[in-house]
Amino acid sequence: MRARMLEPSMVLMNMIRRVAVHLPTSIEMGVQCLQWKSQRALDKKRDNEKIMINIGAGFFPVRHWQIMDYATSDYPFPRFIIDFNFNLLSLSQFPIRPDSVSFYYASHCLEHLPEPCVRHVLSEVYRTLKKGQAIRIVVPDYDILYAALIKKQINIFPRTDADKYLPIKRRGQDVIDRFLNLVCTYHVGTTRKEQIEKMIKNYDAQELANQLVNSIPYGVPHNFSYHLNWFNYERLATLLTTVGYSRVYRSSANNSEYPEFRGKYFDKTCTDISLYMEAIK
Repeated sequence: MRARMLEPSMVLMNMIRRVAVHLPTSIEMGVQCLQWKSQRALDKKRDNEKIMINIGAGFFPVRHWQIMDYATSDYPFPRFIIDFNFNLLSLSQFPIRPDSVSFYYASHCLEHLPEPCVRHVLSEVYRTLKKGQAIRIVVPDYDILYAALIKKQINIFPRTDADKYLPIKRRGQDVIDRFLNLVCTYHVGTTRKEQIEKMIKNYDAQELANQLVNSIPYGVPHNFSYHLNWFNYERLATLLTTVGYSRVYRSSANNSEYPEFRGKYFDKTCTDISLYMEAIK
């Protein structure tokens, strides 16, 4: 019996896989990208029939999933692994046909966008989703963050890159700073601590969130690493139902109704403070 000949792309992929196990992490990530792109060549027909897109994915080498992200000089992500190099701030239509996408996944992305852009992204997802298909959204859960702030449970908050804007003696040490990191990063190291403490005392939970977000001065350059929006279940559910989604519900980490949203690369970020929701068109 003649041995079955492997396609050239499959041969390359097998070679890459054998080499990758011996490389340091940063190089290994690059090799995983190459392996993933090689696999994509084999899966092209299937992936065009069942389109699945991760919005703001960054590094996400998951078979059958495509990436929508935006490589810039401020965010020098490898352009060759991005399928849709799209600026979510542009308020433009996604470069995708209506009713053509099976699944969208957006993990810790929407909190980096101002309110008009969030509404636009959710509307564009709705426009391009097939009827009966879903988006899974993961964002910081403001209700958890606010409760931890009031109870001064500092260990609930993960440390973030925003610490670099603080004096060394304050980095990671203050519950208010950690709260701001995840709700409205602009105020970290910019707004006086006494002013923030006064706002916490005078406003209820949602008023505080809105005051923080709405007090960002007009014209401040957008920083994609900043958090500048907030969500809890009620607020995100309202946004989704207003757009037109027929069913909106809370989920939990690694517990989606859809197998397409499960696996080791899903729901990995800040699981203790995250809100998980799914919406069906």
